[in-house]
Amino acid sequence: MRNYNKLKAQVNTAIDGAKQEASNLKIVADDARRVSDVARDVNIIIKDLDRQFEQATKLTGIDIKFLFVATALQCLRQYLLTQFPERKDDKDASKAANDWEKENVQSNYGKIGEPIDMPYRPTLSEIAHNKVPYDTISGTKTLNVGGGLDGELKGLSGHNHRFLTPGHDPLFGWIFGTANIATRTLTRWSMIDSWFVRSGAVVAYPQASTAEIFINVFQRLLQEPQAIALSVVRQGVHIWSDVHSYKGIPIPAVSAVAPKTTERLADVGEELGVKSMGGVDFGNMMAIGNQMMFAILINSMVAMVHGLFYDESIHGEHRLYEVKTRKILSYSNAIASASNVLQVVLRSVALQDSKAMHSLDIGGLIVTIYRLITDYNFIKEVKLEFLEKEFYNIVMGDNYNF
Repeated sequence: MRNYNKLKAQVNTAIDGAKQEASNLKIVADDARRVSDVARDVNIIIKDLDRQFEQATKLTGIDIKFLFVATALQCLRQYLLTQFPERKDDKDASKAANDWEKENVQSNYGKIGEPIDMPYRPTLSEIAHNKVPYDTISGTKTLNVGGGLDGELKGLSGHNHRFLTPGHDPLFGWIFGTANIATRTLTRWSMIDSWFVRSGAVVAYPQASTAEIFINVFQRLLQEPQAIALSVVRQGVHIWSDVHSYKGIPIPAVSAVAPKTTERLADVGEELGVKSMGGVDFGNMMAIGNQMMFAILINSMVAMVHGLFYDESIHGEHRLYEVKTRKILSYSNAIASASNVLQVVLRSVALQDSKAMHSLDIGGLIVTIYRLITDYNFIKEVKLEFLEKEFYNIVMGDNYNF
């Protein structure tokens, strides 16, 4: 009897195992059939998932309103905040700066009086009232001040002196220009040679030393810091007076190695018939920088405010909602840039408006191109993640009807 019960238990265990194996085979068969169905209908599934993604990220309702507001803000920025300033001749461009300097700087110091011939040590009145020494042209031809890198140039002129003297550089000018003003000297880029300036002319003797210039500046900074502070103010005012003139001031540091190239770049506007807009120089670099800065600021504000409207129960995953934000920014930037280029072309060609180029939004166009590239890559990445996740769920059998 004991053997019978044992045999019966073994048979029942075998039957249960067989049933389990059959069940497992059925599951495997069902999985195989589902995978087969997925493989057969893969194109249909991908198209359906693609449609689901587009539906989840399309702009609707509040998104459309954000698109219109963002586009309007970019257009208003183009025409109210970030147009290129009109260039003027040297006299008109420097008038505001000179008037400010007379009222706020020179009025605090008496007349120059009799010059004191102390090398590297002009008086405060001389620093305040004299023309900045690196603007000096007289005497430079005789001394070949314009030589060196530009060997065929035998002297400085009103046309080239801004590109041959570091005092006019918007970056290094704060060092060399300030030092020249504080010591009544002129320094050129080539070999960093220096000369004394006397009575509005460069003099041959004694020959100034660039090293001595900075030694004296350091000493005077310790002994009479007011002289150096006054020189810094005069340097800033002079750069301000030049930046929006026809010739402008050069791109930082480029004149040190390529003065001719820098000068040609500054003449681009005149060669293209838009002299009042200037050329490729520091002033226009600042204008383009302002255009980019304000365009980015508007994009950031729109993205931030649009993000406040995110609701997980309505919009699903946050990255899908961020796709909507990216679309708003890309579309609004593209529409604003396209309209800007179109109006500039129409005004220039149809209306012969010489000032049309002043409203060209170069900085905004750069931001638009950047957004189109980066937003496209982001949307593509999120879409790929969405497709991979949903396709995995389908293959694993999560509620998909074929």
